[in-house]
Amino acid sequence: MKRIYLDNSSTSYPKPKSVIMAMSDYFYENGSNLQRGESSYNFDAEDVIMSLREELSKLVSSNNPECVIFTPNVTTALNTVIRGYLKSGDHVIISPLEHNAVMRPLVENNISYTLLDSDSFGHVIEENIKKSIKKETKACIIQGANNVTGCVQNINKIGNTLKEYGIPLILDSAQSLGHIDYNLEKDNISILCFTGHKSLFGPQGTGGFITNSEIIKEIKPLIYGGTGSFSDLLTQPDNLPDKFESGTQNIIGLMGLNAAINYLKDNKENIRKTERELRSYFISLLDNIKCIEIHSYSDEIPIVSISSNSFDVAKLANFLSSNNIQTRVGLHCNVMTHKFINTYPSGTIRFSFSHFNTKAELDMCFCYIKEFLNEEGLL
Repeated sequence: MKRIYLDNSSTSYPKPKSVIMAMSDYFYENGSNLQRGESSYNFDAEDVIMSLREELSKLVSSNNPECVIFTPNVTTALNTVIRGYLKSGDHVIISPLEHNAVMRPLVENNISYTLLDSDSFGHVIEENIKKSIKKETKACIIQGANNVTGCVQNINKIGNTLKEYGIPLILDSAQSLGHIDYNLEKDNISILCFTGHKSLFGPQGTGGFITNSEIIKEIKPLIYGGTGSFSDLLTQPDNLPDKFESGTQNIIGLMGLNAAINYLKDNKENIRKTERELRSYFISLLDNIKCIEIHSYSDEIPIVSISSNSFDVAKLANFLSSNNIQTRVGLHCNVMTHKFINTYPSGTIRFSFSHFNTKAELDMCFCYIKEFLNEEGLL
């Protein structure tokens, strides 16, 4: 039975062949560490990683590749920024849809927060931002696109509203970078946290944050240790990116991410067009099923979540899995969103698409959904 993979918001699959080849080439032909050797192999590896910093910087229209910092994932990036820039007693403003990767560090570090006013879909109402700002407000943290509903925030308007009040914007772009273009300066994004393994098509174990040369001075590292530079010091060096990249990096993963960024750059328009068409097509299939509620709030993000008062969504997910269709069900590490859209505690089943998917796969998935509903006596 052919596998149908519809869980790309968890991690994209399959990866482009160029990504696999780049990782394989490094593994078999190089294998050297960064800043810890003087051979041509070390220098070749360092050149690729420097190129990756430059490409990621260009991706968000920034001119500070040294301010592209790598971490194992976006959660580590957010923790580095939240714990390194904020302190107990500080206050932040956030949307009502934030992921646990933001909420848990805030709660654990005693950083208070205020939920920004939003419409019924969770879009922040920019005109009302001012009333949420306090004298202790140190930052605004926003999820660019929601991982349950695909709700896309107007980052340009939010960022430029915050600029009026001197409030830095920290963007969680885990579900949006790749799908949406950002410009750090024009959108007034102070820090953009990203992951490599979702819509950038890189491997797991890659992520980081991109910022500017001013605010990065105010962020303390999360991890201290060997950087391959200034080894005579017992204090952490301040030079970038070494300050935040202690220990051996996931070099093989970053090699894959470098290939993935180039793949995205070469195929971006076709990728977006295909993914948006698949989202629209799947919604058209589900539209007339009365026992299903559809949660999919943006054309730009290929996510369709469904909930129901008539059946258990986990049971549907298990039925699809038994027929080799892979989705994700539950609360998606985002209880804030599920409480906001009234799908707590049962959650939703989420279908998320890649340009590697086809309409024929969605037709097959829909056939199994109908089969399940027939068995439940709902069609």
